[in-house]
Parts: sequence; C-alpha cells; structure tokens
Amino acid sequence: MRSLIASLLVAAMLGPALVSAQGTTALTIFYSARRHGNLEPCGCHVTAQGGLAQEVPVYAERPLDVPDIRVDAGEWMEPMSAASPVAAMQSRYELLGLEQLHYDAVNMALTDLLLRHEYLDFFARQQPKAAGALVSANVYLRDKPDQRAFKPYVIVERKLGDGKVHKIAITGVTDANRPVIGLERADPAKNPGVIAFTPGYAIKDPAAALKSLMPSLQRRADMVLVLHGGDFNGAKTLAETVTEITFMITTATPPDRVSPHFLAGANILFVVSPSGRQIGITTLRARAGGWEFQSRPKMLDVKVPPTPDPELGKIVADFNKVSGKDAVTTHTALTRAYAGAHRCIPCHAQIYKSWKATPHARAMEKPVIEGEQFNPERLRRATTGYGRPGGFQHPRHVQSQLLMNVQCEACHGPAIGHVEAETRSRQPNPTPDAKASVEAEVRKTMPPRKVPEATCLQCHDKSFSPNFDFAADYAKVKH
Repeated sequence: MRSLIASLLVAAMLGPALVSAQGTTALTIFYSARRHGNLEPCGCHVTAQGGLAQEVPVYAERPLDVPDIRVDAGEWMEPMSAASPVAAMQSRYELLGLEQLHYDAVNMALTDLLLRHEYLDFFARQQPKAAGALVSANVYLRDKPDQRAFKPYVIVERKLGDGKVHKIAITGVTDANRPVIGLERADPAKNPGVIAFTPGYAIKDPAAALKSLMPSLQRRADMVLVLHGGDFNGAKTLAETVTEITFMITTATPPDRVSPHFLAGANILFVVSPSGRQIGITTLRARAGGWEFQSRPKMLDVKVPPTPDPELGKIVADFNKVSGKDAVTTHTALTRAYAGAHRCIPCHAQIYKSWKATPHARAMEKPVIEGEQFNPERLRRATTGYGRPGGFQHPRHVQSQLLMNVQCEACHGPAIGHVEAETRSRQPNPTPDAKASVEAEVRKTMPPRKVPEATCLQCHDKSFSPNFDFAADYAKVKH
C-alpha cells in the first residue's frame, strides 16, 4: 500500500498524462553538469545540498515504468585536479560514483582535460566500466593529434511503452573559449584543425567534429543528444552551425537562467545550480518521427535523505579514508624549515628554470597518475623534506602543497633561514653595520651546493633505481 501511494504521488507531481506509461513512447532524461567533483553535501543550502550518496532518491522521480537515460555535460572533475593530489583522487571517486548511478555518458569539458592523458588511461585499465562512460567527439591526444582520446559517441537502446526499441546517440564536445591555466592556443598553420592544447590533449573545432559524425549518427539512431562543455556563446554557435542536433545539454549558464532555451532549432537544456546540488529531468515523447516534450525540463534539488545510499556512501567513505580527510589537519604546520623552490627564484632564476626541465620537477606526476599519491613510500621519493620538521607531511597540509616534487631543498637541505636572510639583504638603505651583519648571515645560512651521493641514495636505492649511477645520473640534473 505504501509503495502504491508513493507511486501515485510521483505520478501526480509529474502530471496526469504520465500516470501510466504502458503503450506510450515516453523517455526520461536525467542530466547534470558542473559537478566539480562534489562527493558530499556542500552545506550551502538547507534544501539543495548535493552529494553523490544523496542523489539516489532523485531518480525515483521519473514516471512509472518509463525508461531513462542519464548524462553529464562535463566539468565533473574537481577544478584543482591538475594542481592538487587530493583533488585528482577525488575526481576518480566522482567517476566511480557516476558509474554507480548508472550514467550512460559523461562529457569531457575543458576543465576535465587539464591532467595528462595518462591519468585517465591508467584509471581506465583499473576501472574500465567507470571510464567507459567518457565521450568526446573533438578531443584528441596531444602527441597523436589524429587519434581520438575518448569514444566519440555511445548508442543506447531503450524499449518504450509501445514495445518499440529506440536508439539514442549521445556524443560530446567542448569548446576552448575560456581562459584557464594550462590551456595553449594552437597555431592553425602548424596544427591543422586544432584550436587549443592542454597538457595531454588536442582540442579540435567542435562544430566540425559534430558535422563529420552527424550522417552516421542519424542513420544509426532516432535521436542525437549532444553534451556540450563551454559557455553560452559556444552553445549558441554550435546550435546554429549543426542544425541536426535534436537536444543539447550544456555546462553553460543561460543569460536569462531559464531552462530550456530554444536556439536554432535545438532544445538546449541548462543545469542552473552546479556542484551536484540539482539534477535536471525532462520526459520526452517519440511522435511523428521526432521527439517532443511530454514533461517540461525542471531542476530537482538533491536533498539529504533520512538514509543515504549505502553503496554510494561507501565510495565517499573510501575516498575520505584513502585521502586522510578525518585523520589529517589541513592547517599550515607551525614548524618552518623549508622555503619551497618558488622562494629561490629571485636569486636563482636560471637554476630554477634548469630544474623545471628535469624529472625531479615532475616527481609527483607518476604517483598521481597511478593513484598512489597517499602512499608514504611513494611520497617520500616525490616530495621535499618528507616527514621532517617543516617538510612535506601530507597532501592535505597547506604548507606541504608547496613542497611537492623533488625541489632544491630535497638535495641541498632546508633553506628558510637563507631565504629570509637574502630577503633582509635587499632592504633599501641599510646602515653599514646592518649590511655587514646580514651579508654574514646570508653566507652562514647558505646550503651546501655540492650534493653527496648519500643524499641521492635516500631515494635512488636498489629497490627504486637498481641501475642508478651517481656520476652519470648526477650529471643529468647538475646545475
């Protein structure tokens, strides 16, 4: 009786025409965008808090017996994934959560492309089903610009209430209109068809990519659903250029904040509230060889239910455990001994530039790619001053985040005293006595330039570098 009452309430909420789907051609689309890696309730609003484990009740809002598809338009990664090991791990758990929520396709938007492609390649080998939802028609490998980095589309089949199986083609694109750190504009003369590069990917013109796919998609499917990552002007241009689009879901914010927005023959659906606080829903009806709205698009709040989904709750709990959220403080350590390589630049700009070209400057890259950024054995070889007073303690420590990679002080020793003495020596108009005193302190605190073999062997031991040759390998990083 309780389930019957709940079903009638859901049906009443979505409209009397949807009380029974038997014999109808209804199809529900759930859509999201700009999740930003949000795994837990943000706490920013009492009625729309977001969080993966809180989403499950939203999908019960669809009409009775109506099949659905679930898609994300992009910007699903935590925005700091390219800079923070914690955020990079969080994004992987976000993708695991989308798999658990049965998402059919997840688009790669610009901010989802700022890590090297090995990051997702490695994850795909570990979690092929979760990574298998990723789509993009216009993202290619940077070092192989003729090879697509992701599936260009997926075809999903749904049997509707009239017994007919319908095929829906879902593809994704991103534009490169936004200025973000790590984005490089491409020279079209040197890179035909490429409009921009990220560290691992080449982005080609989204309209041209879709145009080339459309004949095949229209032959194979009843509907072409395009997931678009970018701004409103990019979505508008795409709709005006590729008129074959049936529906588009975008990460863009509409100028009038009304959903949907009808442009150039395409229905464009927007996600008004980001970070997983709302999920979009619309129900379509196949009719006369096309599709029309049976239930107009609207946003559903992701509220905190009495009992969060246990499987998704476990994904969140596993991330918190692995990343040390409950055990590690994020406050800056009180002990100061290491300055960080960025403090060396004013006096040693050329040496800093030389260091940036070495593998030492990218030492954290491989642990992040392999999901080992919280493994102590990997951290001690990929950070500066690991476990020492004032050195790298944990990826969640604010001060530690400035000591990632094997920096100057990993080889030459802590240098905060020297940096501060050098800073004082640059004060204007010092007295002769003060100048002499500071210069003496600069010399006294200067770390040794020569690096002994024993220092290198702390990381390059037999288990890690069985072929390490001090003389030959030291010459490669000497400056």
